[in-house]
Amino acid sequence: MRVIKYISIFSILISMSCASTYRIASDKEAGIDFTKYSSFEIINHDHGFSLGANPINKQRIERAIISELNNIGYAQKKDADLELAWFIKLDSKEQVSIYRDYYDKWNSSQRVDIFQYKEGTLVIDLIDNKTKKVVWHGRATDRVNDNMPDIENKINNTVRDIFKKYKEDIQFKKTEPLALN
Repeated sequence: MRVIKYISIFSILISMSCASTYRIASDKEAGIDFTKYSSFEIINHDHGFSLGANPINKQRIERAIISELNNIGYAQKKDADLELAWFIKLDSKEQVSIYRDYYDKWNSSQRVDIFQYKEGTLVIDLIDNKTKKVVWHGRATDRVNDNMPDIENKINNTVRDIFKKYKEDIQFKKTEPLALN
């Protein structure tokens, strides 16, 4: 009976970790005219990628960022209007579940399960190249593990949703392509 309970709990946790449950949050500096930006440059961020982490995922994240900013209409170039810095943050978390079984009025039992997992956050900051001040900050947070299925698709979707939030924040309306210098 106990084995069946653990298998059921494990199955639920696996299905939860495969779903797109990440949380997106953002913030922007007030009074910024975002229409003046038309180009970006990814600045050196090696400090923001954990030593020993899969370097292919670093490449996947950068490809996804470049693709999404190109879709918005921003060009990647040196001495761009915006500098983009990104990093990954990993935290160890615990989830505590308490189960109570009530057999009758006088007999009950209680079991406490502790599930440890990693929570990863992808943080993206857009920095005005002239003022060197952050003008927009976005992040996505979700449970992660070393063997996530279809990781490239998850990265692409996560980055797409971060920049979807960016477009909402700046009330982006694409009427015509931006001039690429």
